[in-house]
Amino acid sequence: MSIVGLGVDLINVDRIRKIFLIYRNKFARKILSDKEMKEYENQKDKAGFLAKRFCAKEAISKALGTGFKMGVHFNQLEILHEKTGKPFINLLGDSRSRFKFLGARNAEISITDDREYVCSVVIVEG
Repeated sequence: MSIVGLGVDLINVDRIRKIFLIYRNKFARKILSDKEMKEYENQKDKAGFLAKRFCAKEAISKALGTGFKMGVHFNQLEILHEKTGKPFINLLGDSRSRFKFLGARNAEISITDDREYVCSVVIVEG
């Protein structure tokens, strides 16, 4: 397999926290899928959860080579978890079409965070 896409994003958690304080669940509904909304509702630190998802989805959009254009939207990019806790990407709608257009067969994601920052790296292989 060869790499057909790479995306990296770094975000300041306070930036998302400020947006969350203004828009609350409206912001969450804009960036989360239905499955992610269920997970979000059980989170103690909702702004921290949103920061991780926002950062990860920015990295995915970069790896797809589109950003949030060509029909790719935040809520089409799901970050779910295996039983071990390892995150994985589930693409919906036009984002899945873009993935197939690239000839991609696999995508890997890594998300790391501390109190101030979240960083995500996505590799798309074809």
